[in-house]
Amino acid sequence: MPWLPNHGPHTSSRAPPNDRSTKQVWHTVHVDYCGPFPSTEYLFVAVDETSKYPEVHVTHSSSAATTITHLTQMFATHGIPEVITSDNVPFGSEEFTAWCRQLSIRHCKITPLWPAANAQVERFNKTLEKTIRIALVEGKNWRSELFVFLMNYQNTLHSTTGVLPASLLINRHIRTKIPSLYLSRPSKLIKIAHSNDNLRKSKAKSYMDKRHRATPSDICQGDQVLLLQKCQNKLTIRYDPRPFTVVKKRESAWNL
Repeated sequence: MPWLPNHGPHTSSRAPPNDRSTKQVWHTVHVDYCGPFPSTEYLFVAVDETSKYPEVHVTHSSSAATTITHLTQMFATHGIPEVITSDNVPFGSEEFTAWCRQLSIRHCKITPLWPAANAQVERFNKTLEKTIRIALVEGKNWRSELFVFLMNYQNTLHSTTGVLPASLLINRHIRTKIPSLYLSRPSKLIKIAHSNDNLRKSKAKSYMDKRHRATPSDICQGDQVLLLQKCQNKLTIRYDPRPFTVVKKRESAWNL
């Protein structure tokens, strides 16, 4: 089947088959709807072409407005991709096309009645359906099981890339209940961020201590203290008249 040329700056019938150049993560995102299910709900699914990292949202609608809302939420986390690949419904609407044009996203629509052209997300949809089907058979909450599956999927070596999807997209390993050999040390950038954060907090603490004339506390374990109590009315006294005994001191807090 020959490749059809672009029909405008933001839409094309399908991507050229020889476009195999190396892409950054979240450059091209494949999207689709999975469903509807007996509960009348859909799953809006987006899969990053490079990292294979999936994003899944449960929704009651598959309209263009709902699609835009879910994608906007994803973009708030991962940024705006350069290309979105989808089928024609509901992604072929004028509303969705105009939204893509506004964000300078090239929208590639696959050839009608040929879902294999969007295989990235179609294969993942089948895996999601299988996960939900198993959860229902076992009498479990399929929504809870769905998100457990996603967490494990993102932290499992992908069969085609040989890399964890989370490692490629967000450059870190997600901690799960399953022990992992891939937990890495903090990067140089994280160490710089921690150092700057600690320095700023130290300066803020010094400023607040000076402003409130704070002094080191000499309260020790075993001392009796009075607690400041919440004001209930104008007759409420400032401190609870009952003395409390300090049982344990930890950093700047005391257990009574």
